[in-house]
Amino acid sequence: MKSIFAFCAIFLFFSVNSLFSLGQFDVTCTGGNWNVTLSAANLTGGAGTDFVSQVESSSDLVNIDVTVTQLNGNWRVDIRRTDVAWNGALSLYARRTTDGTPGGGSGASISGGTTYLQLTTTDQQFFSGRRTRSGIKIQLRLNGLSVNLGQETYRTTINYTLVDP
Repeated sequence: MKSIFAFCAIFLFFSVNSLFSLGQFDVTCTGGNWNVTLSAANLTGGAGTDFVSQVESSSDLVNIDVTVTQLNGNWRVDIRRTDVAWNGALSLYARRTTDGTPGGGSGASISGGTTYLQLTTTDQQFFSGRRTRSGIKIQLRLNGLSVNLGQETYRTTINYTLVDP
């Protein structure tokens, strides 16, 4: 199994634009500037109440393009989180919101990743495909928000790894 690491690290409170290339595959990952700032407007019922427990990014926060130059061209995208300054009470999820657009030729496909997957610090299979796909959109969700977390800045990095199975 060959891993092609596309450091499309999406930082929660972050920004990214990355390109990685290796022979049979080209991967482009863009987007990701998601800064979640909570204020009184996020309280569930005004003063003295807790924050809403979860927030979602736009449905097209991240864009992934996979270009395949080999005939078969099967691939898989794994995902994990690398914490910078994180609180264990928070949970981060990702899902694929579009299939993207198939490239030239027939037989392009994509599957998996359409329901939220809780991100861990270990690689997990996110979605897989065959042949070229462009415009695959990713959405994030953050759970566990509470006034009990205190006034801090929390950061994590999302790593997408393209794998040639």
